[in-house]
Amino acid sequence: MRRLLAVVGDATDRRAWSGIPHHLLRAARPTGFLQGGLALRPGALRGRRALWNLGTLLRTGRYGGYQYSPGFLSALMAQAGPLEDVELLSHFPLLVPPGADQPVSYYIDATLHQNFTDYGFGKHLPRTVMESALRRERENYHRATHVVCMSRWAAESVRSAYGIGPGKVHVVRAGANLDEERLRSLTLPDPPSRDVLRLGFVGKDWRRKGLLMLLEVAEELERSGQNTRVVAIGAERDQLPAHPLLEAVGFLDKERDLDRFVSTVGATHFGCLLSSAEALGISTLEFLRLGVPVVGLAVGGIPDCITPDDGILLPGRAEPRQVAQALLDAWDPAEYQRLRGGALARAPEVTWAETVRKLSVIWGPA
Repeated sequence: MRRLLAVVGDATDRRAWSGIPHHLLRAARPTGFLQGGLALRPGALRGRRALWNLGTLLRTGRYGGYQYSPGFLSALMAQAGPLEDVELLSHFPLLVPPGADQPVSYYIDATLHQNFTDYGFGKHLPRTVMESALRRERENYHRATHVVCMSRWAAESVRSAYGIGPGKVHVVRAGANLDEERLRSLTLPDPPSRDVLRLGFVGKDWRRKGLLMLLEVAEELERSGQNTRVVAIGAERDQLPAHPLLEAVGFLDKERDLDRFVSTVGATHFGCLLSSAEALGISTLEFLRLGVPVVGLAVGGIPDCITPDDGILLPGRAEPRQVAQALLDAWDPAEYQRLRGGALARAPEVTWAETVRKLSVIWGPA
């Protein structure tokens, strides 16, 4: 029986779902854990989406949620054609194989309950749409062979909000979204000079991921006498606020411009993620993979990415002054050397190859 990966999109396309399916497939195919991925095309259903949204607006006065509807999901899965002798591994909790007897498991970063509440995606959705989606999600988890979560945060939601027994629920953290084969041919840069404390940030959704707070942290550090700069990768320069302590790098394609991504991340002292909501925080894993210690708030799945040996984990409600003081404490030369050594030692553990190894243990021998 073939095991295929599915997501709302083309699982083989590196642009789908932040590249997670692409990197998982790249690591899993050589081991035989996965044999391929479904190339689904949600864009082909735009016309149906428009009609569905119009009907929903007229019925409920609210708009959106087509991606959770049975009609959309059935039409999307029909694009794959017959899936005989296939076990499906889905990143989206509402995708199911067409045959009632076909096995399915899920590998998720968050439940829909968490998306609707913690992320606020349900704020403007019709209540009937959310209730239907949550009911079907619960049914899918009960039917599934395995429900694997990328963090303890998501696993707790599967158990408590959906009533799934602990024997079916597993935690396997995702890996850094970097091309390991190409990365092995590169030399990691030496840490930058201590003249200026350089705080790294990676993310397009810079508001949710805490860039504004990080700039406040930099201001606190400057007031304490510590020269500081924030190096932001991901969002385009013209989208970011003008700030004297911000060095806006812009978007870097990690596939096409891996050399520059590595050199830019390597020119920072800490990778920082001060999110208001975060299912995991893959950017922290990318910093660690490149030997850079990390700083994060205890929000969502971030605690699964940071250990005391390689970073600083602060309470989710920490203020900029607290974060700045923690950074000053970690900036002590001996302490920083310890954290950097811990990040370098942990680098092999935050790869997709390690993720696949742990997934394979759950499934057992082929």
